[in-house]
Amino acid sequence: MSATSRYWRKALLDLWFAGKTIKAILVTPAYVFSAAHQFRSDLGANTIGSAVAVSGLTTGVPNPATVDIADLTFAAVPNGQAAGIWYYQDTGDPATDLLIYFEDQITGFPVITNGADVTVTIDPGVNRLFTLGGAA
Repeated sequence: MSATSRYWRKALLDLWFAGKTIKAILVTPAYVFSAAHQFRSDLGANTIGSAVAVSGLTTGVPNPATVDIADLTFAAVPNGQAAGIWYYQDTGDPATDLLIYFEDQITGFPVITNGADVTVTIDPGVNRLFTLGGAA
């Protein structure tokens, strides 16, 4: 067997997120996930609305390698459709905004947008936003 310690993964997460601005942006159904996408500029014209800053970011609850955030509200999302969310490190330049986590299995998505706010509830269960994988 081989595994990384979940406490090391928590320390890695804490170190990486320290002092960084993390944002979330909605993507349209036209977006096709690719593991080759590295920066926000790779999303092209497949986003809708404005990005929102993530708040309440914590690690270690309920599992040391778990990342949790507060629920999100995307304000006044224009007419269209949102099918997923990309979370990224905001550097101020889409060409260097590092993509972190993509999710398209969201309750209520895809959602038709019409200028109203779109609220996303983060899983309150054991997975929260995401868990950095591995055993132990």
